[in-house]
Amino acid sequence: MNPAPLESPPATLPPPDLPERRGAPAARTATTLGIAWLGDELWAASLEGASILDTWRTPGRVRTLDDFEASLGAVLRGLDFHGSEVLLLLENDLFAHQVEFVPPGSGSAAQAYLEGRLLRHEKEFGEQVWCAQRTVSARSDASFLLHMLPVAFLDRLNRIITSRGLVLSRIHPLVVPLLLEIDSMSCAAGEPALVAAEACGTTTLLVGKPGGQLVFSRTIRASWADEPARIAVETNRSLLYAKQQLGTVVGKVRLFGSEEGAAAVRARCGDQREIVSGARRVYDWIAAAASIPAADPRNLVAGILRSRRRAKLVRSGLIAACWLFLASVAVTTWADRAVANSERQDFVAVRSREAALRAELGKLERRSQEIARNGELVRQSGGSRLPPVPARALAAIAGLLPKEMRLSEFRVERDPLTATWSFRINGTIESDEETAQAELGALGQQLEQGPLHAHITIPGRNLTVVQAAAGGSTLLGFEFGGTLLED
Repeated sequence: MNPAPLESPPATLPPPDLPERRGAPAARTATTLGIAWLGDELWAASLEGASILDTWRTPGRVRTLDDFEASLGAVLRGLDFHGSEVLLLLENDLFAHQVEFVPPGSGSAAQAYLEGRLLRHEKEFGEQVWCAQRTVSARSDASFLLHMLPVAFLDRLNRIITSRGLVLSRIHPLVVPLLLEIDSMSCAAGEPALVAAEACGTTTLLVGKPGGQLVFSRTIRASWADEPARIAVETNRSLLYAKQQLGTVVGKVRLFGSEEGAAAVRARCGDQREIVSGARRVYDWIAAAASIPAADPRNLVAGILRSRRRAKLVRSGLIAACWLFLASVAVTTWADRAVANSERQDFVAVRSREAALRAELGKLERRSQEIARNGELVRQSGGSRLPPVPARALAAIAGLLPKEMRLSEFRVERDPLTATWSFRINGTIESDEETAQAELGALGQQLEQGPLHAHITIPGRNLTVVQAAAGGSTLLGFEFGGTLLED
């Protein structure tokens, strides 16, 4: 397989103008308009895929873009063409083809080298659209065939086509369909063959191998009818060059042109070679070019089409992003408006209940003030209340009394001047006097050491006999008291 050719960056083409056709537009079809502009001749065919539906040839000469513009209208009417895609097979003085040998290196190095060669060409001929077709060579360095067309010419050509509602999708040099002729020459695998074709005073010669492998190509200004001897000389020089490059002899030659040129070639180059001649098959070349995909790198506008597709994808992505942004803004705005409406309704409802709410607020404030006053009163009352010392003292003393002792009076008093508590108890104890004294002493000691921290001032030594009992026991009355240190 031939390595993928290099190609130039895409040229900027203007947007299509309004179509020139008048009347109601016909429905677009999937057909393709194939145009072969060879020298100053223009051939056209409507195609469906690679099949020819109808053909047209402009009778006059088409030398300039103005002539092409006038002829295009006649072609569309003559073919009754209603498709949109245009294929152009081009060969004229402006379409330059130049062989370049690139030193060994990477693909990026080859690209840079070819771009440098292109800059030299552009200094003399202006800005160019270009592509590079890889060729087969016996040399160590790579070889390429550069196809270069002025940007100004392509821009004007595109405006002419797009002004009629058409799209220029492919531009191929004549060498592309001629290279496919080698596959129909029954060459052995890897056997080179030469093809030469006249294009209105211009002759294209190429040597290639089956499978679309181009060895080299030359385009010269020579007419087969006027200069048959020169055609023979140039064909012989091409055969010799192929032998030097490939180290083999080209055994088959196919010529497309006048019989005078074919006879001269046979007379000069016919030894041990199969030379076949015939009329030009321009419509077949158009169909052959139509069979090549638009994305083929040998299509001069392939880069432009890819750039358009990328721009379209970017534009579609931006449009989708804008729509999503607008949708999100719309949803957010709707949600904010809904929230605002709800809050407005709540506000209106609150305003309608303003009087009742203010009355309720006054009522709650008065109740709060009343609760605060009650709390303050409770706090003050609790602060002035005496602690429950009498109850604790009674509980403590009752827990310490022995079973023989009975209380008849209990009194706890507070002295406001000294802020102290005093207690006094009266009662009886069933015991003899000595035992009673000991038990009262023990009670006083427990009260002094207990939580009440009592200080006994009346120890209960003055015992009185209340009742004498039989058996030696006596019921004695006592008086017991003191002060409490706990406040």
